[in-house]
Amino acid sequence: MEKNRYYHLLGRHLNTEILDSEKEELQAFKRSQRIDPELENIISEYWQQQPNFDQDFLNATYHIHLAKRSQNKPQQKIFDLKLIKTFFKKSIKWTSFAAVAILLFFLGRSWFSKTSYLNSKPNSSQIKKTNLGTKSHFFLNDGTEVWLNSGSTLNYPRQFNKNKREVQLVGEAYFKVSHKNNQPFYINTPNFKIKVLGTEFNVKNYEKDAWAETTLISGKIELNIIDKKDIERQFILKPKEKCILNTQSHAIMVNKIEKKVLQDKTETILENMNPIESILNDTTFVETAWLNNILSFDNQSFFDVSEHLKRWYNYDFIFENSKAKDVMMSGTFKNQSIDQVLKILEYSFGIKFEVKDKIIIVK
Repeated sequence: MEKNRYYHLLGRHLNTEILDSEKEELQAFKRSQRIDPELENIISEYWQQQPNFDQDFLNATYHIHLAKRSQNKPQQKIFDLKLIKTFFKKSIKWTSFAAVAILLFFLGRSWFSKTSYLNSKPNSSQIKKTNLGTKSHFFLNDGTEVWLNSGSTLNYPRQFNKNKREVQLVGEAYFKVSHKNNQPFYINTPNFKIKVLGTEFNVKNYEKDAWAETTLISGKIELNIIDKKDIERQFILKPKEKCILNTQSHAIMVNKIEKKVLQDKTETILENMNPIESILNDTTFVETAWLNNILSFDNQSFFDVSEHLKRWYNYDFIFENSKAKDVMMSGTFKNQSIDQVLKILEYSFGIKFEVKDKIIIVK
């Protein structure tokens, strides 16, 4: 009964039908460590990709379930990750809670029969990776909640040791760390080493970006930065503070952040070619706007903006006009296609574009 309740709540969560009263119940399951997080991670990853529906998938899954039952050999009822990934890639668009419930029902026994095997390797490493144009949301085994932005990788152990919790991040992620007094949480990135006791914050450190930043929303973090002379510098960030690092010169700034009313000019300009601003419903920090599927940049060069667009839409940029790289711009986009974004940039900044397949040429 406990397993079935977990499946029910997970299905409602993935289909955004879960009630506020059920969210805490689902999180309690995850914090209890009775539920291995790998199942939700796999389902969530392929949910984000939204492949096309194919009835053959459901039929095949059902027959696999029948075949396993007919074997009548409990030791052989092992959840095959490669097999389920193959079926996911083949088909199914998750458009209803019923589809999620069917999948979880068929895979339930196989998954939990494998739990003891997974737990037998407590220090084995796991890698969570998001492709360009996708994001993911998942829990670590200690109850820490993670949102992973596109083009990012998080490496973490299947089970943390008793003395510390440590992960490696390349890219951008938002962490809501589960508080544990005697088990600090560490995040290692290409430029930052972060020590956490229990807090919410955003880390952005892509390997090719000129800037890396850590933004603290609540709590307290210790930030260590090793410069190009191998000298370590330490900062203690307070809530609503952001540390910005130039990855080339290693210049460091610590700034206060404030919530902003984000303004989206796209629809009005496209319809009227008149830059009248329409206000979005969300008042939020620019640094964490991506959590609400809002692409926002504030006084950044177009070269830096192009890196955002590359990860957001999975398009490459070629600059035939090198001067366009240095054009400074601010903007906010929500639920806009890449064609609409390019039109608004062209209108606002006079930059010309040519699109060929998945490549954007800046004229």
